[in-house]
Amino acid sequence: LGIVVWMLTELAIMATDIAEVIGAAIALYLLFRIPLVIAVLVTVLDVLVLLLLTKIGLRKIEAIVVALILVILLVFVYQVALSDPNMGALLKGFIPTGETFASSPSINGMSPSQVALGIIGAKVMRQ
Repeated sequence: LGIVVWMLTELAIMATDIAEVIGAAIALYLLFRIPLVIAVLVTVLDVLVLLLLTKIGLRKIEAIVVALILVILLVFVYQVALSDPNMGALLKGFIPTGETFASSPSINGMSPSQVALGIIGAKVMRQ
Protein backbone atom coordinates (compact mmCIF):
# COMPACT_ATOMS: atom_id res chain seq x y z
CA LEU A 1 0.00 0.00 0.00
CA GLY A 2 2.87 2.37 0.80
CA ILE A 3 4.35 2.01 -2.69
CA VAL A 4 0.96 2.68 -4.32
CA VAL A 5 0.47 5.85 -2.26
CA TRP A 6 4.03 6.94 -3.11
CA MET A 7 3.42 6.38 -6.84
CA LEU A 8 0.12 8.29 -6.74
CA THR A 9 1.83 11.14 -4.91
CA GLU A 10 4.60 11.26 -7.51
CA LEU A 11 1.99 11.34 -10.29
CA ALA A 12 0.19 14.23 -8.60
CA ILE A 13 3.47 16.13 -8.26
CA MET A 14 4.27 15.55 -11.93
CA ALA A 15 0.80 16.74 -12.98
CA THR A 16 1.15 20.02 -11.08
CA ASP A 17 4.71 20.52 -12.31
CA ILE A 18 3.63 19.98 -15.91
CA ALA A 19 0.96 22.66 -15.49
CA GLU A 20 3.54 25.11 -14.17
CA VAL A 21 6.04 24.35 -16.95
CA ILE A 22 3.37 24.76 -19.62
CA GLY A 23 2.15 27.98 -17.97
CA ALA A 24 5.67 29.41 -17.93
CA ALA A 25 6.21 28.35 -21.54
CA ILE A 26 2.99 30.06 -22.62
CA ALA A 27 4.07 33.19 -20.74
CA LEU A 28 7.43 33.19 -22.55
CA TYR A 29 5.61 32.72 -25.86
CA LEU A 30 3.22 35.60 -25.17
CA LEU A 31 5.94 37.94 -23.89
CA PHE A 32 8.80 37.19 -26.27
CA ARG A 33 7.24 35.12 -29.10
CA ILE A 34 9.56 32.22 -28.28
CA PRO A 35 8.25 29.01 -29.91
CA LEU A 36 6.52 26.80 -27.34
CA VAL A 37 8.96 23.89 -27.65
CA ILE A 38 11.92 26.18 -26.99
CA ALA A 39 10.01 27.94 -24.21
CA VAL A 40 9.40 24.58 -22.50
CA LEU A 41 13.10 23.78 -22.76
CA VAL A 42 14.02 27.19 -21.32
CA THR A 43 11.59 26.63 -18.45
CA VAL A 44 13.00 23.16 -17.72
CA LEU A 45 16.52 24.59 -17.83
CA ASP A 46 15.42 27.34 -15.46
CA VAL A 47 14.13 24.76 -12.96
CA LEU A 48 17.36 22.78 -13.19
CA VAL A 49 19.43 25.92 -12.58
CA LEU A 50 17.32 26.74 -9.52
CA LEU A 51 17.84 23.21 -8.23
CA LEU A 52 21.59 23.59 -8.71
CA LEU A 53 21.49 26.91 -6.88
CA THR A 54 20.27 25.14 -3.76
CA LYS A 55 23.90 24.09 -3.32
CA ILE A 56 24.81 27.69 -2.42
CA GLY A 57 22.19 27.76 0.32
CA LEU A 58 18.55 28.68 0.57
CA ARG A 59 19.24 31.98 2.35
CA LYS A 60 21.26 33.22 -0.61
CA ILE A 61 18.53 32.18 -3.03
CA GLU A 62 15.98 34.01 -0.88
CA ALA A 63 18.21 37.10 -0.97
CA ILE A 64 18.39 36.90 -4.77
CA VAL A 65 14.59 36.61 -5.01
CA VAL A 66 14.12 39.58 -2.66
CA ALA A 67 16.56 41.61 -4.76
CA LEU A 68 14.62 40.76 -7.93
CA ILE A 69 11.33 41.72 -6.28
CA LEU A 70 12.86 45.04 -5.22
CA VAL A 71 13.98 45.66 -8.80
CA ILE A 72 10.41 45.01 -9.98
CA LEU A 73 9.10 47.42 -7.32
CA LEU A 74 11.56 50.14 -8.33
CA VAL A 75 10.75 49.78 -12.02
CA PHE A 76 7.02 49.91 -11.22
CA VAL A 77 7.43 53.08 -9.15
CA TYR A 78 9.54 54.60 -11.94
CA GLN A 79 6.88 53.76 -14.54
CA VAL A 80 4.16 55.28 -12.36
CA ALA A 81 6.26 58.42 -11.93
CA LEU A 82 6.79 58.65 -15.70
CA SER A 83 3.06 58.48 -16.36
CA ASP A 84 2.54 61.49 -14.04
CA PRO A 85 -0.80 60.35 -12.56
CA ASN A 86 -3.13 62.41 -10.41
CA MET A 87 -1.69 61.29 -7.06
CA GLY A 88 -4.80 62.28 -5.12
CA ALA A 89 -7.02 60.10 -7.29
CA LEU A 90 -4.45 57.31 -7.24
CA LEU A 91 -4.26 57.25 -3.44
CA LYS A 92 -8.04 57.61 -3.19
CA GLY A 93 -8.35 54.41 -5.19
CA PHE A 94 -6.75 52.47 -2.35
CA ILE A 95 -9.59 53.39 0.03
CA PRO A 96 -12.63 51.09 -0.27
CA THR A 97 -15.90 52.85 -1.01
CA GLY A 98 -19.46 51.82 -1.68
CA GLU A 99 -18.56 51.43 -5.35
CA THR A 100 -16.11 48.69 -4.44
CA PHE A 101 -18.95 46.48 -3.29
CA ALA A 102 -21.59 47.69 -5.76
CA SER A 103 -22.94 45.41 -8.45
CA SER A 104 -21.91 47.88 -11.14
CA PRO A 105 -19.56 48.13 -12.89
CA SER A 106 -19.73 44.44 -13.45
CA ILE A 107 -17.28 42.08 -15.07
CA ASN A 108 -19.14 39.17 -16.64
CA GLY A 109 -22.02 39.87 -14.27
CA MET A 110 -19.84 39.89 -11.15
CA SER A 111 -19.16 42.82 -8.84
CA PRO A 112 -15.56 43.99 -8.32
CA SER A 113 -15.49 42.41 -4.85
CA GLN A 114 -16.62 39.07 -6.29
CA VAL A 115 -13.85 39.25 -8.90
CA ALA A 116 -11.28 40.05 -6.19
CA LEU A 117 -12.48 37.16 -4.03
CA GLY A 118 -12.32 34.86 -7.04
CA ILE A 119 -8.72 35.86 -7.73
CA ILE A 120 -7.76 35.30 -4.10
CA GLY A 121 -9.56 31.96 -4.06
CA ALA A 122 -7.85 30.82 -7.25
CA LYS A 123 -4.45 31.75 -5.85
CA VAL A 124 -5.09 29.99 -2.53
CA MET A 125 -6.39 26.85 -4.23
CA ARG A 126 -3.33 26.71 -6.46
CA GLN A 127 -1.02 26.35 -3.48
